[in-house]
Amino acid sequence: MKRITILLLLAWAAAACYKEETLTRTGEPENVYSEYTLPQGNHPYDTDILDFFRQYSTLILYKYEPHDIFWNEATSIGPFKWHPEDPATSAQGYYYTLASEEYIGDQLDLIRNKFFRHFSRPEVLKTLLPKKIFLADTFGIQYLTWAGNIPSGKGSFYTVNAYMGIDYMLFSFGGLRLATMTAAEKNTYKYDAFNNFFTKLTALGKLAPPAAFSASTVYTNAWPPAADKGGMGVMPNQNGSLNPTSDWNAYVSVILRTPYNELIAQPTLSDTGLPSTTVFTGYLHPDIDINGKIREKYDIMLAYFNETFGIDLQGIGNDSE
Repeated sequence: MKRITILLLLAWAAAACYKEETLTRTGEPENVYSEYTLPQGNHPYDTDILDFFRQYSTLILYKYEPHDIFWNEATSIGPFKWHPEDPATSAQGYYYTLASEEYIGDQLDLIRNKFFRHFSRPEVLKTLLPKKIFLADTFGIQYLTWAGNIPSGKGSFYTVNAYMGIDYMLFSFGGLRLATMTAAEKNTYKYDAFNNFFTKLTALGKLAPPAAFSASTVYTNAWPPAADKGGMGVMPNQNGSLNPTSDWNAYVSVILRTPYNELIAQPTLSDTGLPSTTVFTGYLHPDIDINGKIREKYDIMLAYFNETFGIDLQGIGNDSE
């Protein structure tokens, strides 16, 4: 029995040593978890990708197969690829094109500037990042028009800038269109990346709004009049049924999209005195935040993200082209 135990311990030690060796820089591709190896090519950015894996244990992949992208725990998108050139054979599904190796260096710069740099604590980012990040030029989803699950404001086919899956993130714009990306597109790219990321953290139970956030707002009126929202501490862009979750999401949406100097600026109100629900100028101004409750909840939210994740949420909003 002792001999068996010793053999098992030796086997375990050997395996541990092998894992350590796979993280040692060599001239050959390195084995990592999954069938993929790093580096995937011989470009200058491959060194950056390998260094990123060493620091965060997350693979950044630009060569991959659809069977590695899962839309739930058991099913990959492989059997559900939509073929726009032959839609009759694929009524719905996913559509993607791989990132072009010519543009991946610039794509990584975009992701770094609009996403990674906003995390001030590397150890938190390592904990929160999924195992894989896929780089694509285009990633889209085709829904049947009768499916009933098309997201609000989307058509039956729509593309995304960033996507969160079971154990991965996917970033698009790894191609020719990156060279002509507009300021508005960069702002939306940033918002989509963080909005999807925070939504996934919430679903995983890693992001939990503090009780103090909703303490000053009474949620018994699920559909408050637009004129009452500011005084209740509710963002005017909150258009759905009011509850603590939808309230929190509306705050996140506004802050991620809006520089601070716009939030405190004089708002332009309609003839009936109502603020815009699409332009967030003045949401922290006393003309909208008449009781100071929006500011109170805003401060609670910023403190939560800073203390929990080392993220300056308003700093993301200020990162506007």
